[in-house]
Amino acid sequence: MRMRLRPQSLLGRTSIIVVLVEALALAALGVTAVGVLSKEIDRSLETRARLPGLLMSRQFLRYESVADKSVMTSLAGNEFLDGLVVAPDGHIYFAADKALVGRNLDQLEHGQAAHLARVQESPGDQGVVVRLESGNLLCITPIRAFEGARPFFYSLVTISTQASDSLKARLGWGFALASLGCILLTSTGLLLFFRHGVVTPLASLEKSAQALASGQLEEPIDTSRDDEIGSLARQFATMRDAIRAKVRELEEVNRKLTELDELKSHFLSSVSHELRTPLTSLLGFASLTRKHFRRHFLPLVGEDPNLERRSAQIMDNLQVIEGEGARLTRLINDVLDLNRSESGRRVWRDKPIRPATAVEHAIRSTAMLFALKPEIQLRVDVPDSLPEVLADPDSLQQVLVNLLHNAVKYTEAGQVQVLAYAEGQGGKVQFIVQDTGPGIAPEDQGRLFQKFVQLHNRHGRSGGDVVVAGSGGTGLGLAICKEIVTHYGGEIWVESQPGQGSAFHFTLPVWAGASATGI
Repeated sequence: MRMRLRPQSLLGRTSIIVVLVEALALAALGVTAVGVLSKEIDRSLETRARLPGLLMSRQFLRYESVADKSVMTSLAGNEFLDGLVVAPDGHIYFAADKALVGRNLDQLEHGQAAHLARVQESPGDQGVVVRLESGNLLCITPIRAFEGARPFFYSLVTISTQASDSLKARLGWGFALASLGCILLTSTGLLLFFRHGVVTPLASLEKSAQALASGQLEEPIDTSRDDEIGSLARQFATMRDAIRAKVRELEEVNRKLTELDELKSHFLSSVSHELRTPLTSLLGFASLTRKHFRRHFLPLVGEDPNLERRSAQIMDNLQVIEGEGARLTRLINDVLDLNRSESGRRVWRDKPIRPATAVEHAIRSTAMLFALKPEIQLRVDVPDSLPEVLADPDSLQQVLVNLLHNAVKYTEAGQVQVLAYAEGQGGKVQFIVQDTGPGIAPEDQGRLFQKFVQLHNRHGRSGGDVVVAGSGGTGLGLAICKEIVTHYGGEIWVESQPGQGSAFHFTLPVWAGASATGI
């Protein structure tokens, strides 16, 4: 089985932790075990180094035996290097190396004389074992005639530690290799168990979660385990079933809402079309009646004040009928336009349009509004060199006329300015309709482009009028503007400060063929 361990994965982190913990535990155990074994080896070596001197001290071994290497080897082992029997003054009486007999310890190179002097300063019954600079062991044992008597000889036995050091090194390396093998075997076993028991079930659960996140609600989930992971899987399956039931419920609700929306669209379309015919007749007859009344009946009134008053009232009523009929016609048209846009049944007759031409047509359509308010000055700054935009001319005209109409409606005096310019690298043309009206309250600016949100003037705290969401108009004009602009991938927004006027901005993408044709 091939395992790919990544440090950031659960299996990778677990493997690192397992190996580290096991390595630390085995290292601690190894250091302790090797230390104990090393002490036992050193203790055994010291015991063999003391044995010849103890036997001499108990009169079980003759002093001159130190000169017999075979005897000393049988007692101290193959590590025996040298043996001496010296007097308290350091004079050598017996030696394994006969050339040393008769000499003094001061004449030797390994400092035995200094070690002997320290033993004599603090005599002990068993003597001492010291490690020479060469690493070998030197055992100094006092030889007495009886216990408690002053030593009359000292036994000095030197034993090599090379073999014991080599043994300790082999023990250390052997334990290290055994520990490494143990780490590999146990870690592999633990990781295989962890992978099979934890990682694989969690990976399966992760796959199910990813399938659920991507909308695959029929992905099976393994809930056969009886441990905590199985409990988690069962909880996850319960959540999936709940989501699946909720999705089905939402799909059913959405289907019903779609049907209702279609019924609403059909109803609005039918009612609007049914209203248009009688409304057109009503407006026509009202206008015709007012003309006939003015031409044929007003001259008959003469000087009768009562007839003059009633005639004026009739003319006013007919004018009200025409005005309300025209407002109702605009409302029906707006509802039809919005309904067609939302339902996708609106016909878009797109073609390249020069921004300057579109603004010019919109100004002609609203010329009467400016004529009725001569105190408002119209300023236009739309360069002829702007790139063309691809849009339905009537729809673009509808947006510009609607914004100009609102600007004139809510501006008593000052100016209305229409601007357009090409954005830097965005590939868009931005149109701006700016007025010097009362401005729009900040809390109402975000609601302007919602359906049936209407505007009216109110007396602000600062003493000036402020345009706020309220009653007035149909409440669909700006919503239709947003539908049209959004359809072409543009944006529409307002910038306004109370008392400083308003500026409505909208953008339209540049026609893709403009660069190809060199426009």
